[in-house]
Amino acid sequence: MLFRSEPLLFVVSPNHQLARRATLDVKDLSAHPFVTGLKSSRYFRMIDNILKKMGLADYAVAMEAQDFASVRELARHGAGIACMLAFSVAEELKAGTLVALKLRTPAPMMQVRCAYTTPMPRAVQDFVNAVG
Repeated sequence: MLFRSEPLLFVVSPNHQLARRATLDVKDLSAHPFVTGLKSSRYFRMIDNILKKMGLADYAVAMEAQDFASVRELARHGAGIACMLAFSVAEELKAGTLVALKLRTPAPMMQVRCAYTTPMPRAVQDFVNAVG
């Protein structure tokens, strides 16, 4: 089931060198390390494929983390560039603790999906209704 489409953002600490740039080309990112999910994860492979399609095949990884919250916090503390779905960093962007980089060629929209069995349990239906 498709919940919604979300923009993929490249986010950094407000103190990061790229945070002050008005616009960036994808190639500008290659000189700066990324913070990512674990290289063995599906999330890493998905982001890696997107970066390659955007023309960024060669990039350094400063740190890998187990979960999205850790990747977000690593970026917030200046460890590198993180690729995050917009809804997962909305509070940090609003508070100014993260900055979304403005790329001339934006990253693709990501589809947020959920798989479930039928009949759908009531709690799952309530969740789907709340976020959908």
